[in-house]
Amino acid sequence: MLIEACADAVMGADLERGSLHEALAATGHRLRHGNGTITADAATADDARWLGIKRGDPLLVERRVITDQAGRRSRGDRVALRGRPLRHRCRLRSRRQRGRKGRRMTRDIGVVDGRLVLDDRVVPGRITIEDDRIAAVEPDPRVPPDAPLLAPGFVDVHVHGWGGHDAMGDVAALDGMSRALLRHGVTSFLPTGVTAPIPALHAFTERVRGWIPAAPADGAWPLGFNLEGPLLAEARRGAHDPSLLRAPADLEASELEPLLDGLRLVTIAPEMPGALTLIRRLHALGVRISLGHSAADIGEARAGYAAGATSTTHLFNAMSGVEHRAPGLAVAALTDDDVYVELIADGEHVHRALWPLITRAKGVDRLLLVSDAIPLAGVGDGRARVGGLDIEVVGLRVTLVGTTTLAGSVIALDDAVRNLVASGVPLPAAVAAASRNPLDMLGVTDRGRLAVGQRADLVELDDDLVVRRVMRGGRWFAAA
Repeated sequence: MLIEACADAVMGADLERGSLHEALAATGHRLRHGNGTITADAATADDARWLGIKRGDPLLVERRVITDQAGRRSRGDRVALRGRPLRHRCRLRSRRQRGRKGRRMTRDIGVVDGRLVLDDRVVPGRITIEDDRIAAVEPDPRVPPDAPLLAPGFVDVHVHGWGGHDAMGDVAALDGMSRALLRHGVTSFLPTGVTAPIPALHAFTERVRGWIPAAPADGAWPLGFNLEGPLLAEARRGAHDPSLLRAPADLEASELEPLLDGLRLVTIAPEMPGALTLIRRLHALGVRISLGHSAADIGEARAGYAAGATSTTHLFNAMSGVEHRAPGLAVAALTDDDVYVELIADGEHVHRALWPLITRAKGVDRLLLVSDAIPLAGVGDGRARVGGLDIEVVGLRVTLVGTTTLAGSVIALDDAVRNLVASGVPLPAAVAAASRNPLDMLGVTDRGRLAVGQRADLVELDDDLVVRRVMRGGRWFAAA
């Protein structure tokens, strides 16, 4: 049996309230065949109120044959009230199958139409979802030009908090942060710790590990955690407490071991004593190392990448830069084609005039958009204490109180994508920097592309690249 419906066809009914199939099933309705259509039993008074239709109105589903650009034939369906125009913004299906030992199983199937943001282009088409996976991606020139943009869900690998929630807070704070990020199109993330006493870092990592299996279904997926500190150079410490910084050579095994399970990314200054040895060890364990908060000269930086580092923490910020007689970490990162670089695209951390230099040097597959957001992101102007230091937010600028030292950002990745596109970067490249690239850097292969077999993590955008709604694991959620 096939049940299919499009809430958008039913006089603007809101899909977030649930699929039409779910509304009918909840009241015992079934769909039956008749004269080439599938007609719902007459709606009850309760159905009519929920759907905004008249009591007794039947629903029609039209079957049609579609030939895509490759000449393949497939059946498409659209739904509408009798006598009303057919639309095809969204369709939800449920198919019952026989499982092992004859048991009946339900597989949820959804179809979403829009302008698909693929790896290298934007094309009109549809995505078929089966449970939490993408089952088909098909071009369709008949999708209207004003259809929403559909992109892979964003992935923030460097974020300290959002919406008043601190990544280093309790489980409720992690829940709140996860939910706040999802509303901005972020479907996967790494809660990121800052420099703190080693026992506090142990507590943070243990808390995140215990929280991951119970992370909210209506929030961004946690992929592990990131540690920005304490293995940083004091000369380029930025907004980190200098009294808590540690040289890798001084880190005892008993201090390091409790941090490793779930550690996906860590920042290390390569010129520090013992840094190269630790980079090699962590690389062998599968941990990704990002060079940053560093005063390394170009030789020391290149040695760090050669030892196994693969990424660069917020390029140009808190690092040796582009000095024509003394090139540093920024030059090493920009001139190594295999190295990833993070960019905080808020216009505060790196002047927009430098963004084309970064995108031209790194190409489309080595740029990582990150927010480096603090807990006050999304809250407005104010002051807070983060990592033992007092910070202040005024507009988009976050600084240590009483200084000009930057201390993170208050953007989310949807802001970063909009800003990068506004600077002239093509939309597919900007989306890749916020989705596919960070996942490739982490070695995560089951999401980040609009492709068959990928997790059904999507973000729907309007023409201004404002998030309209977000799909996580095949379920839609409202935007912020």
